[in-house]
Amino acid sequence: MNYNLSMYWRKVGDREYLTKKHSSQNKVTSLGAKSKETIKIYEDFLKHKAMLKEELASLDKKLEKTRKLNKI
Repeated sequence: MNYNLSMYWRKVGDREYLTKKHSSQNKVTSLGAKSKETIKIYEDFLKHKAMLKEELASLDKKLEKTRKLNKI
């Protein structure tokens, strides 16, 4: 799955639809009405996003440490 996008629930009438928006193209696509499958897709997306944020924070710390070492 491509994670270069945002994902959110969009309410239309009395139903909610999982929607993804590609940041590079500003294209919005519905993945379907709220169901077990779309909830799983959304949860997987959030887990992966959190994992990437943690990885980025770890890399930022490593980069800062390397910068300090190279100032000698």
